[in-house]
Amino acid sequence: MITITSIVLFIVTFYHGVTKAAFLQSPGLVQYWGQNSAGAAGSGQQMALSSYCDDGSTDAFIMAFINEFNVGSLPNLNLANACKDSFFPGTQLLHCPQVAQDIKSCQSKGKKILLSLGGASGSYGFQSDDQAVTFAHTLWNLFGGGSSSTRPFDDAVLDGFDLDIEGGGSTGYVTLVNTLRDLFLSDSSKQYYITAAPQCPFPDAILGSIISATGFDAVNVQFYNNYCSPSGTFNFDTWNNWATQTSPNKNVKVYLGVPGSPTAAGSGYQSPQELASVIEKVAQYSNFGGVTVWDASQAYSNTQASPNFATAVSQDVKTSGTSSASTKGGSVSSKSDSPACPATVATESDSSCTGQSGTCINNNFALCNGGKWTTMACPVGTGCLLNADSSSTSAYCGYVVAEKDTCSNPVPSSLESSQVAAQVYVGNVKHDTFDLGINAQRLDTRPFGSTVVVEMTVQPNTTITAVQGGTVSQTGRQVTLKVRNQQKKNMALRLNVSGKTGSDMALAPDARTLQFH
Repeated sequence: MITITSIVLFIVTFYHGVTKAAFLQSPGLVQYWGQNSAGAAGSGQQMALSSYCDDGSTDAFIMAFINEFNVGSLPNLNLANACKDSFFPGTQLLHCPQVAQDIKSCQSKGKKILLSLGGASGSYGFQSDDQAVTFAHTLWNLFGGGSSSTRPFDDAVLDGFDLDIEGGGSTGYVTLVNTLRDLFLSDSSKQYYITAAPQCPFPDAILGSIISATGFDAVNVQFYNNYCSPSGTFNFDTWNNWATQTSPNKNVKVYLGVPGSPTAAGSGYQSPQELASVIEKVAQYSNFGGVTVWDASQAYSNTQASPNFATAVSQDVKTSGTSSASTKGGSVSSKSDSPACPATVATESDSSCTGQSGTCINNNFALCNGGKWTTMACPVGTGCLLNADSSSTSAYCGYVVAEKDTCSNPVPSSLESSQVAAQVYVGNVKHDTFDLGINAQRLDTRPFGSTVVVEMTVQPNTTITAVQGGTVSQTGRQVTLKVRNQQKKNMALRLNVSGKTGSDMALAPDARTLQFH
């Protein structure tokens, strides 16, 4: 029996799950801005937001970050060199009049400007849904269509919010999104959007349950710093399947999140030429939205393509958007919910190879030996995985779970304790050395401190030689990493580890053996 109550509930659920208009009307380029990533890496310097809006390459910017929520008070806004040392009297909230002018200038050119919540650094999260409701009103009044005497960007009104929640647990975020949607309804003068930035392992340890419980307009999936980069066990197909089958908003767009230069991430960078090939493939997916870059300072400082990485990628994205609907050879190519899975591994029919490269053949590790592939079975409980970094062509054996992704690729094991979630992946292998990445997120609201100790068990004939920013001690197969955390307060932590192996086949540690102290 249909009642008034059931109709109201249907309307509310429908609204929370489906937005009125697509985030971008056609595939485009989205860039994060605000953290001066290039300046921190010594590869360039962040320019004013308005300067990036003038060349037409970028369709939307996501300002980063609100990295401390301070529920019930004023949040912490961090925009690195773009705005600092200018606070509202008696507060620690930045007042950024020049950024406000830049926002309005960019919006006048048709660019969407969002503000991201979270990030790797800082301390944030909710203890309850009530806190999330309070914080939604704070965001609306400070940055949206509401009103406050302490608006960081004065009368500039942002186009929405992005959730880059890398720690702190999932409590309250569905309520945050739904409350913001309700507040958006009070302003009919413009369209507002909500996006998220999950990491590529599916489902994301924190955002996974959130984006499946309420509607988002787009997900900027981070296909780097992990095993599922385009060079590794690439799982864009899994994310597109989530978009079409599970997401409350079946029109949600999936963006290919990439680093803007080699120094923008620990692993997963693709050169403009390599990325062009990836874009051509993923553009065939029905919910492909475009490319998201971390970040603008890196992309515009990267001149591996002329005039820069951002312009080159933008051209590739826009070309892919038109070619996927073009007529070729008398037939019209169209996007699909599940196009053919990419051929990312060699086959036994590939009779020749060069150098000392490695790959995966029928889930076996294969090493180039005298110009021909020699296959070796991975140990029980492990599967063959491709390197996450395109700088080397090789593979390794890693511990996997029984389930496989939608392209029947093995899925690496992961740690998920009450406090920490973590993945382990190999960035590259060269001869008998390898680079190992550990990607960890806090699942509670307590951040990683100034010193982080990680214990793990490695495989026989494996020696861990170094960890960036710390020290290594090893007794037999037991390894202890002691790392100085320069941020001193992080919700997410990425460790770059180096090692040597005494065999032809690199075998990554089982993430489930990790212990964080």
